[in-house]
Parts: sequence; C-alpha cells; structure tokens
Amino acid sequence: MDVYAGAKLHPFDGTALYNEMRMRHPAGKCLEIVILIGVACAGFGATATRPSQDSSQTLAQFVAENERIVGQWRALPLLAARSITDVVRFKEEQGLLVAGWPILNSGPVTGRFSLTDLPGTARLMCSAPLKQTGQLFPMFEYYDLTQSDGMCRHLQVLSSQTRLMLVQDSESVNSYKSVSLIESVDQTDQTPVMLRVQTLEDFKPELNLAISAATLDELRREHAGEFEQYLRPMFREFHQEQAVFAVEDRIAWQVLGGDWTPTNDLPGRVMDVVARLNSSDFGQRQSAERELHSLGEPAALYLRKMDRGKLTPEQSARIETFLAGYFPLTNEQAKKLGKDVNFLLDCLANDDRALRMAALNRLNEVLGRAIEYKIDQPLTDREPAIDQLRRQWAPALSKPQAGK
Repeated sequence: MDVYAGAKLHPFDGTALYNEMRMRHPAGKCLEIVILIGVACAGFGATATRPSQDSSQTLAQFVAENERIVGQWRALPLLAARSITDVVRFKEEQGLLVAGWPILNSGPVTGRFSLTDLPGTARLMCSAPLKQTGQLFPMFEYYDLTQSDGMCRHLQVLSSQTRLMLVQDSESVNSYKSVSLIESVDQTDQTPVMLRVQTLEDFKPELNLAISAATLDELRREHAGEFEQYLRPMFREFHQEQAVFAVEDRIAWQVLGGDWTPTNDLPGRVMDVVARLNSSDFGQRQSAERELHSLGEPAALYLRKMDRGKLTPEQSARIETFLAGYFPLTNEQAKKLGKDVNFLLDCLANDDRALRMAALNRLNEVLGRAIEYKIDQPLTDREPAIDQLRRQWAPALSKPQAGK
C-alpha cells in the first residue's frame, strides 16, 4: 500500500530499494543503504535493479551474516561504554529536530563501544569533509543481534550542517521494516521534515508511506496517527521520547484552556497592564506590553475570554498582537487534540502543575473514569507512570489508509 501525503513528494520505490539493499549488503542496514534513502528523498531515486531474492536463506544463515557484518567493527578502536544519551541527544529548536553529540565534546571520535542502556553494539564514525571549517559529520550506528527469534534491530543517525537523518529498522529472514525521519534544510523544493516508512513481508512490499511537513509540530498535528505509531517507538528506543513528544506550553494551554481556572490575583494584574496599554506615554505602553508577555499563557487565556468591547483601538490592537503568538492551532485542531489520549498523556509530563492538572481532568473526562496519577510526583517518576497509563489507556492505532 502506498500513501503519499503533503506537498512535493517524490515517488519512492520500496521494492527497488529493498533489492538494492540486498544486492549491496545482505544484512540490509549499512551506511550505503541510508545514503540510498537520502538520495531517493532528494528526488534522484535509487537505481531499480532486480537481483534474485534470497527467499531460501535460513535463519542460521541470516544470523551469521549479521554477526559477520558487526564483527567487522572489531577493526575499530574500542571506546568506553556509555549510555545512548551520552552519544547523541535530541532537542527541538524552531520546529526542527537538532542532534547534539556529547560524545564529541572533547573532539572527533571514531570507534566501537557498548551501550549501558541497550543490548548490542554501537559505533561512531566521524568525517570532516571541510576541514577548514571545522565541521564534523558524525554517523552513529547500532545493532542489536540478541533477540531470540533472530530479529536484527538497527538504529542510525547521520548529521551534517544541512541534513539530519534518523533511521530505525528491523529485519528478519523474510521481513523488513524501516522508519526514517529526515530533515533537509537546504532543499528549497520540498518541506524540511519528512517521515518515511517502508515494510516488506515475504519479500513483497506491504507499506510505503511518505509524509512531509514544515515542522515537527505540523507533522504531529496533521498526521497524529502516523506520528504516534512510527516515531514514538523510535525515540523511545533512543531513550529520548520527550525530546519530540513534549508538548509546547502554548499548544497545551490552547487545548486545555477550557479546563483552567485563573488564580484570584490574575484578573487584577492583567487589567492593570491593559489599562497601561492605553497610556499617553509611548514608553509606558511598550513597558506594559512587555509585562503582558511576562505573564504568558495565563494572561492570554484570560484576555481571549474577556469582553473587550469597551477597550480602545490602541488596547485592542496590542492585545491582538499579543494573543497571536499564543494560539497557533485552529479551533478544529485544538478540539481534536483535546480528545487525543496520547497528547493528553504527554501533557502530564509538563513542568507546569496547572497544565498537568488540566490534562488529568481532561483525561478523566475523555476516558469516562478517574485514572490514578500522582500529580506532584517528580519528573523521574512521571515518565514511567505515563508509560504505564499509555499502555493501559491509549487506543490501538490502526494502519494509515490510502488517501488519508
């Protein structure tokens, strides 16, 4: 099944890529393969070759081939074991995912190492194609060959000045699944963020999904099911789920504002600032506007609901400018997220207690029962508690349908 959503997407031939993958590397997940995916995403396409498909490969042969590939890493220097978050760490900036590399804090590193929080083996390769600029292009790769059923799991991160690619894939003797999140900030002919999913079963394409968006937030809003189904498991394996699924405060406030009650002193504080927005002194008006921003989302929620019919044009104009930055969603989008159990569970991790309480109240309403969650537990306890609630209450996600 092929699903293409978003603008300016290039056709992506899953069968051709899989055959190319098998021809180049039987284990299926080497750097060349990721480069092929990157070339396809850039619109050049992979060469459509049709070598014979090795459907007769036994499980023992499959496992041995993967072990041979990872065994080649023994030629690399052995580095100290570390957690995966001490290798690569993700955060969101201006709507895009950014990869930081703590392992490179002391300079370029190339080698193999164990991860303290994941089974298997990892390596890091560093290249500096532009030595005069001091730019490093790190590539992290991880294999887990410890599964009892012979399933090979693989993670990969490639980072350059203008492109970031994350890959999570798994392969058995007769199946393959690959999830890629690709950001290309230098491509003017396509949106920067792209999610691609390819699955094959018994050597036949099963799913070929490609979705693009301007930002991660837009990808989540417009394609919540696919975002949840494919990206959450990826970032959970990286042990950095909150780097992508943490809800932006202004979005959480817009969705949950109806469940919010202002503190007793807020109306007086806001109206004092609003009065000064009409001052005859320009400096006083500017100062009042800055103070309004310092009050943040609570002030925005209060002003959005209040009757502004008696305000002057000056006050109204400045308030509208202020509100524009706090309500990025359409009413339909906000209403939809307000019923999304996964979104509401993500809000339970927020640092703002008022938001956590509003999210918990909305969850109880959506689920039709009071769920057990300690609202004041520390962040280190919140995440496992939320994971447990997600397994219990988040609805099962069906496969995306064609034309969605």
